[in-house]
Amino acid sequence: LDILSNGNQPELVAKHLTKLYDSLAKLVFGKIMKKSAVGMISKENEEYVAFKSDCDCSGKVEIWLNRVTDSMRVTLHDLFERSVSAYEEKPRDQWIFDWPAQPALCATQIWWTTEVNVAFARLEEGYENALKDYQKKQ
Repeated sequence: LDILSNGNQPELVAKHLTKLYDSLAKLVFGKIMKKSAVGMISKENEEYVAFKSDCDCSGKVEIWLNRVTDSMRVTLHDLFERSVSAYEEKPRDQWIFDWPAQPALCATQIWWTTEVNVAFARLEEGYENALKDYQKKQ
């Protein structure tokens, strides 16, 4: 009820985000455009992720909450793509600190799967130490 009655005041609705979204605690609003969200903060209050583009939080609450969801989706999709692409640019122990937790975890799983498949392919080609070599890399 509080969400609907304060729908045109995003700062007041934002206190209910933990009930609406998993692992999202707060939205960060623009300093000039008060009804424009520029990023999100995790429930653990440990990670800030800037939206790929600002999210308009004006109008009906059900409409702008859908825009928030879309902004989250677009932002995470972009972060997933860029984190996977950047994986080989640095050692993993340095790379991981460049990305938010969710994209870093997902990219690590994608690359682990790829690298294990390569190790199996090398094993099939006759290289007997392929899996042991990959384990050393880990």
